[in-house]
Amino acid sequence: MLAAARALLLEVGYVGMSIDLVAQRAGVNRPAIYRRWPTLAHLVHQAVFGAHRILEVVETGDFAADLRDLAGSIFAAYSRPEVRAAMAGMLSDLHDHPALRASVIDGLEGQVREQFRDLLARAVERGEVRPVNADVVLDTIISSLFHSAIAAGSAEQGSSPEFLDQLVDLLLGGLLH
Repeated sequence: MLAAARALLLEVGYVGMSIDLVAQRAGVNRPAIYRRWPTLAHLVHQAVFGAHRILEVVETGDFAADLRDLAGSIFAAYSRPEVRAAMAGMLSDLHDHPALRASVIDGLEGQVREQFRDLLARAVERGEVRPVNADVVLDTIISSLFHSAIAAGSAEQGSSPEFLDQLVDLLLGGLLH
């Protein structure tokens, strides 16, 4: 079912998908899908992020390197073709449904935010960076990479080492003492 959803995303996009199409492609009936996923958004989220659900914020003791690694990981996730095909439509579905958004996205995002807050707090304790709001920094990274990979459709530009280096250098310019 997840493979069918990924294939359909690439063929018809999120807007063209339905539970019926996924069921037909997977060779199952609708109840088989609804037993596992209550909505199309849940199914698609699991299909595109299931193997990548845990974005781990790794700390090496070098905040600049850790920030580069995190930005690269986020961009790698956003630039996958099935994610690019899913995100705009899925976000539109989630916009007016806070409970659905919470069950689909907030758990993963909350985990990354907590890890990033800890990473930044330890960098502040080591004197590497000045105290700043970790959510603002993470939102800046996510929104820049989201825009580059999905909204602007320029995965090639955003995946370049130069783009990621410029983004991290810009952030570090505001963070460093």
